[in-house]
Amino acid sequence: MERQYRPCATMRLFLERILSETDSVIYADTDIVFLKSVQHLWAEFAKFGEETVAAMTPDLYRKQKLEINGYDPHAYNSGIMLMNLTRMRAMDWSERLGMVSMMFLKDAKFGDQVRS
Repeated sequence: MERQYRPCATMRLFLERILSETDSVIYADTDIVFLKSVQHLWAEFAKFGEETVAAMTPDLYRKQKLEINGYDPHAYNSGIMLMNLTRMRAMDWSERLGMVSMMFLKDAKFGDQVRS
């Protein structure tokens, strides 16, 4: 996985290892502009189910670009991610991520995206 993906694109996926004493984080890409306080995002953690480890928004930009060719309803925008690191550690997130990435390695054409 380290050879396939660029470190900056996937660093967010290993925050549970890096921030070992942190419970939850809000990850935001450097090109994100907040038009109101990010504080309202912290309230979203209260909506997590018992097994929810992360939340993202549907990728509306990709939807708009691909509507002609058919939209993948499972596309998400990881530019902002709410991540419960405690739960990620409890489920061996990094180990599971490694197994899943090996399953889809042949489809990964870009550093942080799988594209059909």
